[in-house]
Amino acid sequence: MASTSTPRHGIHTLACAIASALTIAVGAYFLTSWFAAERVREAAQSWPTVDGTITACDWDSPGGVPSAPVEIRVAYVVDDVTHETTRVSPGGNRVPAYYAQWARMHWLPGSAIPLIVDPTDPSRAFLVPGWGGSFRWTNCVVGSGSCLIGIAGIVGVILNYRLYRAVRRRE
Repeated sequence: MASTSTPRHGIHTLACAIASALTIAVGAYFLTSWFAAERVREAAQSWPTVDGTITACDWDSPGGVPSAPVEIRVAYVVDDVTHETTRVSPGGNRVPAYYAQWARMHWLPGSAIPLIVDPTDPSRAFLVPGWGGSFRWTNCVVGSGSCLIGIAGIVGVILNYRLYRAVRRRE
């Protein structure tokens, strides 16, 4: 029977390595989506604006929740073609609760509202240029944290394996 000070090596080490690799993969996914959204936000700063008309606006803002999903539809015309968007910003359709309360009073159906429109794809438009929503940095933080945790797990597996080999050589 091995002593309690002998490092363990086996199926649990393999499971830890797989879990760490998956954690790194999840982190890479979040970081990739964050970088893609940042590129869109940056490009959207120079997009042209058009006037749109709010066709529907419904906000679900339960008390105490830091953000609320937005249900908004805006119709707009580019080159005599009518489009409709539901995007509040390049960051998505989530807004802080305090902003949702302001929007309830100002974004009424039938109201005119300026939109920024992607010049290469007029079907892509946003209400608020550059604003990333309340979760703008979430993907960056979660992605970075996941990668760091995954790397720490891999380092732990490598160190455990090296220690295991060193102990095995001494026996």
